[in-house]
Amino acid sequence: IKAGGPIEAIVPQTLEDVFRVAKLIHDSGLAPYQLKNAQSVAVVLLKGMEIGLPPMAAMECFGVINGKACIFGDGIPALLWGNKFKIREWYESENDLDQCVAHCVITRPDGTEISGTYSAQDAKDNMLWDMRAKVPTKNGQEQIINPSPWYRYKKRMLKMRCRIWAARDAASDILKGTAIYEEQRDIELSQEEYREVAPVKQVRAVVEVPDIGIPISTE
Repeated sequence: IKAGGPIEAIVPQTLEDVFRVAKLIHDSGLAPYQLKNAQSVAVVLLKGMEIGLPPMAAMECFGVINGKACIFGDGIPALLWGNKFKIREWYESENDLDQCVAHCVITRPDGTEISGTYSAQDAKDNMLWDMRAKVPTKNGQEQIINPSPWYRYKKRMLKMRCRIWAARDAASDILKGTAIYEEQRDIELSQEEYREVAPVKQVRAVVEVPDIGIPISTE
């Protein structure tokens, strides 16, 4: 047994090695609950390695929404800083939430600066801003304290959304189209709310064609 030496991640070099690591993670019980088997863990590991994250970092930085592996917002600065990008963030009108604006400037390794903003008004326009102290449960029979991050952590969410959009513009070569967890979560929640409020009914009918009498199924 030797002590010392640099700390380095164990990175699989073959598909078989990926499955070995994936099985180890899954069997340990430490994989995110959305990853039901070793194959799904392996897909997340492969996705992470494609954008430069070693296996265990990928497990920490990725979540799964609707079958899509998404990087958490906090994983973006780790990825960008690791690739020699610079990130500068600040708020305008920080003490007035209704007027608050988040700013983010990302500097690429070649010195190119790309900036982005996201304001409280943007969040309102995007139907994200949430002022409800309590919301109904899915059965609609009781009220609970609103768990939405857009109610509890408005300023933080403005910063995260601003960073996401700036990173898409400034580091698309690094992200490679990777979906952002917080953004996908908001999309799913809004779609779920729409389904609860205005469900779409599908109607099936069988139509008899008079001349040949063949039943045709239509939507």
